[in-house]
Amino acid sequence: MNVNQENGNIIMSEEEKYPRGIEVISGPFIINDKNQLLLCLSPKWGVWIVPGGHVNPGETTRDACIRETKEELGLDIEIVDFLNVAESFAEPPIFKRHAHFIFFNYIARLKSSHMDFNEEISETRWFDLDDVLKNPEVKISCKEGAALLKKWLAEHQK
Repeated sequence: MNVNQENGNIIMSEEEKYPRGIEVISGPFIINDKNQLLLCLSPKWGVWIVPGGHVNPGETTRDACIRETKEELGLDIEIVDFLNVAESFAEPPIFKRHAHFIFFNYIARLKSSHMDFNEEISETRWFDLDDVLKNPEVKISCKEGAALLKKWLAEHQK
């Protein structure tokens, strides 16, 4: 870390600012028969999000999506389609550190209904897509995904 001699500000290099580099994340937009979206209240983020997490080396984003859903919610899912790639930057105080995330999101349906969520989730709830889009307690990346999901549903229900 360098310190600016004139004003004493700390100047971090990109490697110092993002010590984990670019982090690849995968998660499902799980829909039910009513085309509602399953969201999770995350103590880590303090908002409603889709489940998901880091892709391990040698693991596909699709397999990570299935694994992370099982780990976080105890649910088995079936991937229906690819939804999108999204990007996000996080930093304190919103997140515990600086992070650069690339998300691979999938559309999924439940194969099992028994839920047993871990410490990363404090609550789950099914939301109508219109409610997701206007809810200030839903993470913006989930709102963007929900808007795409709404378009996808309109195209695939013809």
